[in-house]
Amino acid sequence: DATSTDIQGQTQSGKPTFTEGDPNVPIDEDTPATFEDGSTTKTVEGVGTYTVAADGTVTFVPEKSFTGTATGVTVKRVDKNGTEITAKYTPTVTPVTPTAEPATST
Repeated sequence: DATSTDIQGQTQSGKPTFTEGDPNVPIDEDTPATFEDGSTTKTVEGVGTYTVAADGTVTFVPEKSFTGTATGVTVKRVDKNGTEITAKYTPTVTPVTPTAEPATST
């Protein structure tokens, strides 16, 4: 599984690690990674949009108002036998609180 943390409104990315069960049956690098439902883009209302690249890297673009730990997404790869392997990517968005300093003049 992979995680990432960044401030509110910033794009994040993470790449789950996939390891073959046997060296004789490696991960199929010719088959692109997808989410568990077979898609490559997933939008979660109120949270943000996830996109998975062929190599399994997930990019997360949070909605401007979202903060906290998202539920994440499950990334799927296959080995040369077609056996599916899954891992999760979970981003955390740290809130940004603007501050102000009062000013006076005479």
